[in-house]
Amino acid sequence: MNLSEHFDLVIFDWAGTMVDFGCRAPVEALIEAFARRGVALSESEARRDMGKAKADHVRALLADAHVAAAWRAANGTAASEADCLALIDDLGPLMRERAASSADLIAGAADTVKALRAAGIKVASSTGYTRQMMAPVLERAAAQGYAPDHLLCSGDTPAGRPSPLMIYRACAELGVWPLSRVVKVDDSAAGVAEGRAAGALSVGVAASGNGVGLSAAQWASLAPEERSRRREAAADELRAAGADLVIDTVADLVPALKRHLAGSRGAGETAPILLTPGPLTTESATKSAMLVDWGSWDGAFNALTANVCRRLNDIVGGGAEHACIPLQGSGTFAVEAALGTLLPRGARVLVPDNGSYCKRILRILGYLGREAVALPFDERSPADPRRIDAALAADPTITHVAQVHCETSTGILNPLEEIAAVTASRGRALIVDAMSSYGALPIDASRVRFDALVAASGKCLEGVPGMGFVIARRAALERSSGNAHSLALDLLDQWQYLQKTGQWRFTPPTHVVAALHAALDRYEAQGGRSARLGRYLDNCNALIEGMRAAGFSPLLAAEHQAPIIVTFHSPADPRYDFREFYRRVRDRGFILYPGKLTAVDTFRVGCIGAIGRAEIAGAVAAMRAALAEMDVREMAPR
Repeated sequence: MNLSEHFDLVIFDWAGTMVDFGCRAPVEALIEAFARRGVALSESEARRDMGKAKADHVRALLADAHVAAAWRAANGTAASEADCLALIDDLGPLMRERAASSADLIAGAADTVKALRAAGIKVASSTGYTRQMMAPVLERAAAQGYAPDHLLCSGDTPAGRPSPLMIYRACAELGVWPLSRVVKVDDSAAGVAEGRAAGALSVGVAASGNGVGLSAAQWASLAPEERSRRREAAADELRAAGADLVIDTVADLVPALKRHLAGSRGAGETAPILLTPGPLTTESATKSAMLVDWGSWDGAFNALTANVCRRLNDIVGGGAEHACIPLQGSGTFAVEAALGTLLPRGARVLVPDNGSYCKRILRILGYLGREAVALPFDERSPADPRRIDAALAADPTITHVAQVHCETSTGILNPLEEIAAVTASRGRALIVDAMSSYGALPIDASRVRFDALVAASGKCLEGVPGMGFVIARRAALERSSGNAHSLALDLLDQWQYLQKTGQWRFTPPTHVVAALHAALDRYEAQGGRSARLGRYLDNCNALIEGMRAAGFSPLLAAEHQAPIIVTFHSPADPRYDFREFYRRVRDRGFILYPGKLTAVDTFRVGCIGAIGRAEIAGAVAAMRAALAEMDVREMAPR
């Protein structure tokens, strides 16, 4: 990929970005300048407005309540403008001295500039230092192989960062436009905000910059967990300022830009691949459907709702005996609504438990005051219909079974059809959490008798999150009057109101419904449930094959694995840290999912969403590269 097809100019900051790892020089100079006036300035205070022109930085410090009080205590009066100007004068030679002694290029800086120029991209620089402060820095940087095509310093424009004027002037003098073809690289929030204000791509530098504030040696001496914590704190500050990308050091710039361009989807939108069980990566047609506003009581929106509900019911062959009731909120809202509405107050519910979402049902039942009977299974084993049958036979007071079809905490698939058969044979009712299976795995209402089946918009249908729904047997729904514990979660009331008016009772998630309508269009055009399952199976097989080749071990036996999300053991290598691994994979454009098991250290990789083999291969490559960077070698499970 040739970067020059997308960018004409990269503008680098200096301290903390290209030279002076940790941005130490300006901090030390500020602290000494204030100390000469009797004020003990802390390092965090000195760093707070870093990136601004030094005169602006001094004024911001003197305006700080704590610093102002310390000035009054030391000098007997508030700082005047004359005091401010004197401080700025004192700062000049101190800054020049510290900058000169801290002008070593950060590792990889010269190579990055060389790569950009080889690609035909111009290189400029800007700084909060004055030209006098910069003189020795320029000389030393040039001797190390870095001489930018253009330099702008504090005082060269009417306003410094975060105003965009320095970027505008550099572009004007170098003949670069539009601003979307410019990259601004800076370690300070003010510098990142400058890039955003100008309309450039803003890249924040975390590890070598002001946010961490450690020398290269200090940084290298930190334990991996502490490095990860400090880096993430600095990265969060840069993202809050508007950074489009965050890198560790300038050495990471060129590959980061290439990953950014490779992951760009749509008009300037950066879209990481979500390897999660929801939210997940969606198609542009689905996202675009949310660009239209809908009136919540308008006839057109009512028709949209009715169309969506009919199609959702059809996917499982619900027919006239079943009704689809939509509900605002996540899937858990819909699970609680189904349990709270369809379970009478005296119900006693058997919950086969082999994962976190089974346990969530048990928690919900506790909140609802419905008696629950947990039937525990190993987290790596599917629920056994024979044990469920035995439990129902042994306890005639059990009225319902609440079963999770695909347990997303591990990816295990429970045998729903067999469990439904034994439940029906014992004359009990079944409520199914099909959150992660509906729309992909086969569920046929003529073969699986249920009172309620619960799912949501943001899973295998590849819509966006925000709407749950319950496909309920009408007979069970009609006799549920008086059961509900909550007005908002009363499915019977919601259904009756929809039947009567065509409208939702309360403000609906209009854009989510529109996106789900578009997602259903794509679902049907691509071949429906069987085609969706085929793609997910292919993703799952490619993922497991690639991860095994990389040394990872799946948690589950192949015969128990659903093609929705795969859980992998974490490596035993002491250099492995999930947060660090996650960050490095995310920086390459892929977002993983942590494990939810308590006994085993794992992480999860989703197979669902608008992704295929190419994205799976890219994710595996990103994980292998992250492991190599972390020097993780021992891949046996922890």
